[in-house]
Amino acid sequence: MADGYEGHDAAVAGGRLSSIECGQGEAIFMYKLGSSLTFSKEPGSSPIEGETLSGAFSTGIATVWHLGISGHPDLLVHDRQWRTGERDIVTARPTQVPTMPKPLSALLGKKRAGVDNWEDRGRWQHRMAVYLVLPDPDREGWPKQKWCSADELVDACGAELLDALGDHGVTKIDTRETILGEEGRQRNRLCALLDPASEVAPVMLYVTTRVVPTLKHIEWL
Repeated sequence: MADGYEGHDAAVAGGRLSSIECGQGEAIFMYKLGSSLTFSKEPGSSPIEGETLSGAFSTGIATVWHLGISGHPDLLVHDRQWRTGERDIVTARPTQVPTMPKPLSALLGKKRAGVDNWEDRGRWQHRMAVYLVLPDPDREGWPKQKWCSADELVDACGAELLDALGDHGVTKIDTRETILGEEGRQRNRLCALLDPASEVAPVMLYVTTRVVPTLKHIEWL
């Protein structure tokens, strides 16, 4: 992992757990990541409005995912696509927040991650920045962003989950220098390439890097 991460080319079908029928006869597909996390997508999408990552006010749609954590309440994760063409992933903060430790409650609705398009030798893929979100002990567990090395990524997220990402469309995690050919000051920062055919890949990468460190901190994983 220290030299970068190569995921599997095939993705979604092999990682799909099952499908169940909802009230309107639509199937809800569930995926499993590692031994303790499941992802299920609600049918359809919901209208949204707000500020995009670029700071523009816009409208769009959100696909809602349920993150199942063995022995604990589900968390909601929104995959949001805006009329500006931007896309981001973020945990949702429901009106009634279930009982949970403060560091996790503080994370809900914060530290969203952008999903961009990237062309490499005629092949279009999705691209996401890879960094950690950790509870800050000096601010009562408030979430803070940390750029990390590949080894620090493994320590914080666990090899099991990072390896499993390859089964769901995360094809590569490495430095911006290796993936994008950058030579500037940000060349050693990590980023990831994702198969656009995998609907769950951006959500799983977001949860693994932005949410799992807090779940481990509060001993939910």
